[in-house]
Amino acid sequence: MAVSDSRILDGALEIASTPGLEMEPNGLLEDTYLLAAAFPEEDEFMAACASTVRAIGNLVSRRVSSAQLKYALEGWSSYHYQHRVSQGGRADCRIVFRETPAGIEVMGFGHRAIPEDLYARMASGR
Repeated sequence: MAVSDSRILDGALEIASTPGLEMEPNGLLEDTYLLAAAFPEEDEFMAACASTVRAIGNLVSRRVSSAQLKYALEGWSSYHYQHRVSQGGRADCRIVFRETPAGIEVMGFGHRAIPEDLYARMASGR
């Protein structure tokens, strides 16, 4: 069963309320919608939202390391995380961001390849 629009909005509001996050509201809502497309089961989607909030919090507090991006995304960094934390699980989600004095500015987040490559989507214009 697909994730409902109200649940997507709940997820977007949860992510938007993360302290230290700066992100364009339309981009945040779009990325949350695409997160629901990548994880169409409600419990998986909600786990992905919670993991995104946790990942943003870790980036804001500088508790984790990230990778600098090149080419069309030069000046931005990428952080890889699991949509559902599991021992030995693959980091299937990404956040493209840059640090700011007050936290981080997020260009985009989501599954690394569903519905399309995250880096290609970000580089094509957001």
